Amino acid sequence: MNSISLLPPGRTFVRGLIARSLVGFDPEHLHAFARTRWGDAHANDVTKAAVASTGTGDTGGVDMARAFFGLAREQSIVGRLVGLRRVPFNVRMLAVQTGATGYWVSQAKSKPLSRVALDGSQLDPLKVAAILVVTKEVLKTSDPTAEDTLQDDLVRAVTGVLDEAFLDPDNAGISNAMPASISNGATVLAATSDFGGDLRAMIKAYRGDLGLATFVTDPGTATRIATMTDDGGRYLFPNIGPRGGELLGIPVLATRSSNEDSSGGKLSLIDPSGISAALGGLEVDMSEHATLQMSDDPNDAGSPVFNVSLYQTNSIAYKAEIFANWKRQRPASVIVLEGL
Repeated sequence: MNSISLLPPGRTFVRGLIARSLVGFDPEHLHAFARTRWGDAHANDVTKAAVASTGTGDTGGVDMARAFFGLAREQSIVGRLVGLRRVPFNVRMLAVQTGATGYWVSQAKSKPLSRVALDGSQLDPLKVAAILVVTKEVLKTSDPTAEDTLQDDLVRAVTGVLDEAFLDPDNAGISNAMPASISNGATVLAATSDFGGDLRAMIKAYRGDLGLATFVTDPGTATRIATMTDDGGRYLFPNIGPRGGELLGIPVLATRSSNEDSSGGKLSLIDPSGISAALGGLEVDMSEHATLQMSDDPNDAGSPVFNVSLYQTNSIAYKAEIFANWKRQRPASVIVLEGL
């Protein structure tokens, strides 16, 4: 009989990271630590997670790393969009820019040719990296909330930067470093005081498949939409909330990475079938003997910045890396409403 784990998805992988951070790589030491900390039932799995893998990309992917990577992917918009065209890296694709046309043809008459505009492209692997620093005191505590926090922070570090780059209309991309967002260069409409009229304008400008469409916004904007009422106090859009839902019968995904600014929030209407995306494996590495530039814009030239020694501060740095890329393949498959 196979045992069923009651642990949250990805938790064994996180425990493997904690064990390796505190006692090193020796399997006997790892197993003894895991048995003392989490009990005999979990010791073998934690030891395997600590010894065999730093992620899904180094040894073909072990189950623990795959579970953690699956959790990160499921929480990202890139992973949650149903119908997204999943493609491998470095494989040339053909995107139809203008579709084929059929014709009614009389008997014995020549059949007209369909003229199709094709655009070739491929997705190169581009790297997303996030560094998370924690103290050893946090890792040593047996309080389960410490594991919750480490797991949540690792997942959010990766998914947050993915979603923001995927959605931000101002992200024009960086050559060989970061893909442009799917809404960069897309049709952007300015919100008015008539939200119903704004929705009609979005639908009119949209050229994607409404049967596959998905709205994406942030929780705050979704809440404001949910609390709109008519003159009688009845909610106009009762099926949407801060966690998403439906708007006009179209699914809504909510993410904190759909940034609000001083003018308000954004609502994006997306046809996933018009977007190709490649998502590689996740790798997590760690170090306790490094000096970090405490900046979100590190200076590769090495000019003076505020540095912190992990050894001196009794801290450990986790570096999470994932390869990803995407491209909007069809014009008008994304419409953005700004200033909500």
